[in-house]
Amino acid sequence: MKRSALAPTLALMLAIAAALWWWMNFEQVTQTTWVGLSGEARNDPHLAFKRLLAARGLKFEDSARNSAPDAAIAALPAGGTLVLLAGRDALMAPRRVDALLAWVSAGGHLVVASEPVSRPDPLLTRLGIGRELMRGPAVKDVKPGPMSRHVRVSLPGAARPLEIEMRAPVILKDANGMAEWHADDAFGIRLLSLKRQAGRVTVAADLGWIAYRGGAGIADPARQPPHIGKLDHAEAIIALARLDGRGPGAAVRMLDGGSALSLWVWLKENAWAALAGLGALLFLWLWRVVPRFGPLAPPEPAAELRLTSHLEASGRFYRRHLPIEAIHQGLARAFLQRLAERRPGIAARAAGQRNAELARLAGVEPQAVARALDVPASSAGDFVRSAILIKRMEQAL
Repeated sequence: MKRSALAPTLALMLAIAAALWWWMNFEQVTQTTWVGLSGEARNDPHLAFKRLLAARGLKFEDSARNSAPDAAIAALPAGGTLVLLAGRDALMAPRRVDALLAWVSAGGHLVVASEPVSRPDPLLTRLGIGRELMRGPAVKDVKPGPMSRHVRVSLPGAARPLEIEMRAPVILKDANGMAEWHADDAFGIRLLSLKRQAGRVTVAADLGWIAYRGGAGIADPARQPPHIGKLDHAEAIIALARLDGRGPGAAVRMLDGGSALSLWVWLKENAWAALAGLGALLFLWLWRVVPRFGPLAPPEPAAELRLTSHLEASGRFYRRHLPIEAIHQGLARAFLQRLAERRPGIAARAAGQRNAELARLAGVEPQAVARALDVPASSAGDFVRSAILIKRMEQAL
């Protein structure tokens, strides 16, 4: 083989070997990737529930999620069904609870989910329904995290017992014994229904199973969180909506904590006393700090630049920060230093002779000179008298 053809041949053989190795070690596979819901289903987890109602002949009335809660409750369908979800505690002002119960008494059907035990639920309190956390030996068999329990319930109108999955760890208590029927699991009551005059109230420990968020991307249905497509959830919610003979054409409405409730409305309903106190404190603070307008104040006189003013200020400073005895001793030492400079002969004498000579020069008694130079002042009056005498002696030198 010619040398010029050897290199291309080797390159071709290497390329064939690489392609063969790639084909023997890699393969193309199809893999499913969770991309989530899209469109209206992404924004509305209850879209499947609404479409199920329409398919079963029930009329779903959109409660205008962004409308005011007072307007939504005031316009409830007569004789219809209201599904009231959890997370509504901020909406349950006393007047709204009264309006809901009046609507039920007039023939409405209220399907309501319990709030978590850690949050208040004025509606269930008015109905006499208590709540408590799951307790008992069976709790030890449940893995940590949300408690997923299957509840079997025989609903009126259902052909067979229906199985519902509830994760909320809430047990219902019928304190007044008014429930017509209830569904239990190993922990206690999880679903109950009671008559209230012409209407009915059905209370569930959890209604999260009527929503659908796409199964959270879990392919195995058994491991998916509760949703309307699992178990008998679809049949159960339809049976609840049709209780007491509410057949095709019955109106169904849903209301939850997402209904528009402005911060101002919530504060006015629940914290008006705190707002009033805060407003009063703000008014008093503004009254104190806002400047009062009136006649102009006269300008302050310019600072004096005289030496005497500086000396007076220095004296006031020392008087404020030093004891009067220390000031007196400093004044006496300064005079004796001046005496040694001007009259060294007098300064070199003994104290008695020095005081007598200074008394003769100043025309005072020697005892006064001794008090001024040798005895610390004990009062402001003694200091002033000693200072005057020292000044007089200094002028006589």
